[in-house]
Amino acid sequence: FIKERDSYRCLNPDCRNNTKRLVVHHINYIKKDCDFTNLITLCASCNSRANVDREWHELWYKTIINRRYQAKHV
Repeated sequence: FIKERDSYRCLNPDCRNNTKRLVVHHINYIKKDCDFTNLITLCASCNSRANVDREWHELWYKTIINRRYQAKHV
């Protein structure tokens, strides 16, 4: 459902387009937290980069989801 919600594309504006393989990333890094607002579609490359400086990436991806879906019910 998350990939469909995100139009089957990586939502990282700074994506380097290194791969077309998409994954669903848990923004807060808690795998059991599958709330729609905690999930974002990323390419595998962006997902890997999110494992460095996790606090920054968590804030970055929360901001993206909030801005994208703030007026919509997800």
